[in-house]
Amino acid sequence: MIKGVTRRRRTSASVAASAPAYTLTEMLVVLVIVGLLAAVVGPRLFGRLDDAKQRTARLQLTNLETAIDLFRLDVGRLPTEEEGLEVLVTAPEDGSAWLGPYLARGRLPLDPWGNAFVYELDAHTEHYRLIAVK
Repeated sequence: MIKGVTRRRRTSASVAASAPAYTLTEMLVVLVIVGLLAAVVGPRLFGRLDDAKQRTARLQLTNLETAIDLFRLDVGRLPTEEEGLEVLVTAPEDGSAWLGPYLARGRLPLDPWGNAFVYELDAHTEHYRLIAVK
């Protein structure tokens, strides 16, 4: 006598139970390793980023000083505080011998922290200061 052969179909729950998976302990070990790497590498990376921003600000200040020197050679004076650095990209209204724009791309750069550079003029000594606000 032949008995019927029955096949059991695997359910999705039994397939999932037999599939390889990570244990909670393995996941915690991985998270600890990633956390340690972030703690060691993070400060070094952010320190390098700040150094790069400071170097970029110095280069931008040098470019602005060069543009101010060119303006002074053409017009015969320094920009006033009222004109500010905008006069390096836009002609002044006094009809002077402006030959600008004196900056590449015809626009004022922002400092690496996203702020406008500050221009201060001492009218008595004819000296100016450029400041990158951090």
